[in-house]
Amino acid sequence: GGGGGGGEAPESSKREKTPKKPKFDPADLHPAILRLGVQYQNREIIGGNARCVAMLAAFKHLIQDYKPATKDTSGTPSSVGRNDLVLHFKKPIEYLISCRRLSISMGNAIAGLKHKINAISDAKEDITLDALKKEVCQYIDMFIFERIVDADRYITMHGVSRIVDGDAI
Repeated sequence: GGGGGGGEAPESSKREKTPKKPKFDPADLHPAILRLGVQYQNREIIGGNARCVAMLAAFKHLIQDYKPATKDTSGTPSSVGRNDLVLHFKKPIEYLISCRRLSISMGNAIAGLKHKINAISDAKEDITLDALKKEVCQYIDMFIFERIVDADRYITMHGVSRIVDGDAI
């Protein structure tokens, strides 16, 4: 058949079962993530950037409330503890994707966040978990401002000057 290459073959109509959405135990998810998923499903937050900002705000709550599965008596996150922080995002991200597809900015933010956690942990092996959490939350604030708010402002300021009468927007 024709189309954009993303369609299904005609024989797919013979399948009786459709893939099931993964089930999530609410007890496994932070309340901020659960609320956000419901907002995504109900289309209460619209637009890729708005959804990204809301996701990052929920992630800040997730980070601030994070307690490692393994306790290190020195107060510094062991490599297992640091990996746990990155892995701590796995279920929340899967849940949010099950509620609504990620926008490009959300995917970029998630990748950047994981990279930042690892970069901080690698550069500062003796960093405490509280200090790591603080730096990651500061990174989230910076990401929102520089990559979303400031970028939108820049596009608005410079894009307006390029629009002339008769342009289709």
